[in-house]
Parts: sequence; C-alpha cells; structure tokens
Amino acid sequence: VSATVALAIGLLVGTLLAANACALRVRRDRLGELFGSLPAPPEARTFAMLIAAIAGPGVVGALLAAAAFAALKSDPDIGPHVDLLALGLFPLTAAALGAFAVALARWIPSLIAAPVALVAHAATPVGWVLLSPWYRTLWDNVRSGWYYIYFLGVISLWSSLALARDGRRRLPLTVAAVAATVVVTIGVRRVPSGS
Repeated sequence: VSATVALAIGLLVGTLLAANACALRVRRDRLGELFGSLPAPPEARTFAMLIAAIAGPGVVGALLAAAAFAALKSDPDIGPHVDLLALGLFPLTAAALGAFAVALARWIPSLIAAPVALVAHAATPVGWVLLSPWYRTLWDNVRSGWYYIYFLGVISLWSSLALARDGRRRLPLTVAAVAATVVVTIGVRRVPSGS
C-alpha cells in the first residue's frame, strides 16, 4: 500500500513539474519566433501541450488507481471503505495538475513557478482543495459524483486560461468563468464544516 501511495505522490508531483518544464521549452530555447513562422496558430501548440499534459498523466493515473484498488481492497482495515469511484478521482487529479502546469507556464513563464506552486499546494490550505474529495469519499462515505464534476471543472478552468493567454479570445475566458463558478460552488458546498 505504501508503495502505491509513493507512486501516486510521485506521479502528481512529476506531472506538475514536468508538464510545466515542457510547456516552457519554447521560451527556454528561444524558439518562439521560429514557431511563429509555422502555419499553425499559437493556440494549436498550447492545445497540443494540454492534451499531452492531461491525457498522459490521466492514463498512467488510471492504471495506478486500478493497482491501488486491488492493493487497498485486500487490506482488512481499509478494504471496506475503498470505493472504485473514489479512486477514479486520482486520474482526474493528475490531469488537473497537468492542465494547471500548462496554464502556469503560459501566464508565469519561469521555471521557479512550478516548485513554488508545489510548495503552495503542500504547505497551505490550497492542498486541502485537492485532498478534500479524496478524504471525504474514502473515509466519510460521501458520494463522489460531485467531485467528478468538480475536477472536470478544474481541468476546464486551467485549460481555458492556458488557451486564453494565446489570443485572449472571448470563448476561453467565458469557459473559464463558467468553470470557475462550478468549481467554487462545489468547493464551498462540499468542504467539510470546520475546515
């Protein structure tokens, strides 16, 4: 069980740091002018980075969640509380961190931004926003359906903000506003009282 938890934490941390470094590669290698001569608009490159940062960790997270389900179900103390739908939140968490990393790179183009964001997630209440759905669905027997909508909203929010940086078009900003409304509404209604 501890090896699965360590792999899960490694995947989440690695997703944030690696996706951010990958999204910053064009700026780091000073290839912006070269890529600007290509027929594809900048939004296409950002969209491709988002697909890679969301789909890759999401698939690996799904495989890890399946392994964790088998390992946790066999534990007599934890097994009765483990829900497959709750573990399905893990791939969405990894995908949300991937989208966040790309948006962070698009708006704050510095390699130091991702480690600072990682420390902020670990050392402040921001981390509780991501951990609350896990805790509540695994140990408080809360239905996890709302949290699927929550994480899809988070992914939409960060993806829209990343795409809005390229052209500042109305559609990505509108999607970001709607996604932020959904995320805040679910977050306020589902965070445990007293936290």
